[in-house]
Amino acid sequence: LSPKIQVGLFNVMEERDIQIRGYPVRLNLDLCMVFSANPEDYTNRGRIVTPLKDRIGSVVRTHYPLTRDLGVAINSKNAWLERVGGNGKVFLPRYMEEIVEETARQARSSSHVNQQSGVSVRMSIANLENVVSNAERRAISAGESWIVPRVCDLAHVGPSSRGKLELTMSEDDGQEDQLVSRIVAEAVKTIFAEHADVKDYRSIVEHFDAGKALELGDSLSARDVNSRIDSVPGLRKRAEELSKRLFDNPAADAEFQALALASAAEFILEGLHVHNKLNKNVKGNATAYKR
Repeated sequence: LSPKIQVGLFNVMEERDIQIRGYPVRLNLDLCMVFSANPEDYTNRGRIVTPLKDRIGSVVRTHYPLTRDLGVAINSKNAWLERVGGNGKVFLPRYMEEIVEETARQARSSSHVNQQSGVSVRMSIANLENVVSNAERRAISAGESWIVPRVCDLAHVGPSSRGKLELTMSEDDGQEDQLVSRIVAEAVKTIFAEHADVKDYRSIVEHFDAGKALELGDSLSARDVNSRIDSVPGLRKRAEELSKRLFDNPAADAEFQALALASAAEFILEGLHVHNKLNKNVKGNATAYKR
């Protein structure tokens, strides 16, 4: 609620009248007003002013989703995921849904985030929508009929997270973005460890040990990504194994298989990076993995 709306509720909730150009109009109200908010304030730091809190009859403390699976279900139910009119076939890899939800869960335990203000479920819903939207942009540009998000799309959760996090540190320019990047990296690390074992990718790391690098980006089509991962011995095979295990889609066709392969390959590379096996250099829309 904006401050103006909050002030306007004072008389409605207590004196039960409103002011119309200075003239009080009595309202015979028989209703119950229910507010939904973060622990201490409304979204985007619009704190509830003290006089309004004084007029609220009771405050009921609730909780965040108790499990990651429950959070994923809430996000999927509430996020705008059905894209109509264009490339509308959206497939969300399970690990992408889990990373988005884990990002919010990590933020809720971060010492850098003001936990009195909290981290709303609205953040993870907006983040999921942004991830799918960037994948949709890429699908339209590349002429792909499936929308399959990749790890590179996580770069776009910054704008949807900014403003929904209140930091405990001094808010210099860029600090929110840096914090979100660190939290997303920690979320990727947690989810990757649940789906794969870093030790299984030692041969891939050895390729980069020889001074080789691989450049990817969120503007590359699945075909371009797959042609580039062929330069890394063993990466395609590992990505195919991972995609077969994690991408369960009865409607899968050849194009979908290529998109799943590209998404799984990026997940592997990013997983190796967050586990300190590979370095990553981001410049614009390009991401270079190297040792």
